[in-house]
Amino acid sequence: ALADLGRRGDALIALAEADSQIGYDDFLVYWRARLMFDEGRNSDALSQIERTEAAGEADYYDYLLKARIGLELEDVEVARSGIDKALSLRPKNRWALYYQSLVLVIEGRFDEAETAFDDAIAAGLNKDKLSDFLSVLIGRKEMARAIMMRARYALFE
Repeated sequence: ALADLGRRGDALIALAEADSQIGYDDFLVYWRARLMFDEGRNSDALSQIERTEAAGEADYYDYLLKARIGLELEDVEVARSGIDKALSLRPKNRWALYYQSLVLVIEGRFDEAETAFDDAIAAGLNKDKLSDFLSVLIGRKEMARAIMMRARYALFE
């Protein structure tokens, strides 16, 4: 509620206090990690997700957040670890497939990345995410591929 009111700092303090008072709780740890991630505190967020993994309580959402953190940190190993585990739990999930496509781009596996993105769209991902995907491609100097993909998607609109 505090975060929704624009008081993320207070929300993080409240979650830290809850952690110190009641101890580890995977739900609280996830939300603490998520707020840290939203604040750009990616290394801190990863530390929180690693707590949940170490406790053996990580779930799909934890792993998907780990993949997103890895992408932000440009840490391919972290991103790959998170997305592989998320996909093992929900192999047809549009968000898992989308983040898989981004991980594949940073790994330089561009054909597979395109296929994963197409699969994410087929699974219900909004086509608005195309521009984000293409930006990542362009960031990896794949301008021609991005143009061809944009044209391919424009045919279906």
